[in-house]
Amino acid sequence: MADRDGTKHDVLAQQEAMLRLAERDYGLTAKRIAAETGIPLSTVQSWKRSLAPAQMALGDFVAVCRIIPDHLTSLCLEPAGKQIVDDGSGDGLLHELLVETSGYAADHIERMADGTICHKDKAALAERARRIGNLAVKVGRS
Repeated sequence: MADRDGTKHDVLAQQEAMLRLAERDYGLTAKRIAAETGIPLSTVQSWKRSLAPAQMALGDFVAVCRIIPDHLTSLCLEPAGKQIVDDGSGDGLLHELLVETSGYAADHIERMADGTICHKDKAALAERARRIGNLAVKVGRS
């Protein structure tokens, strides 16, 4: 039988990784997640606290799954050896493309705050643009 405390620790670590990567790669900040899901900002922020993060309630996790890409929400289920897969009935690729492009715009604006973009920032923006291109190709094929 699995160690319950160990499993909870693993789930919390994966939850934190999902939120960190969603913000880094898709511009999904706590404020944006709260706005798009209707979950109170304080609740979303409590999931990200590194000292004592709160575990998401199942209903909140389902709401988060609607806006965070499947490969990231699947991180939370890794301790169980499971994955989240889109059933194909929605426009998941279009949504993912929208999230990625809006994240690119937010990153670009943030990096231009001082009027210039350094070499490292240009590389990060180029990587995000590459992901946008790949998604656009997938959308075109679907």
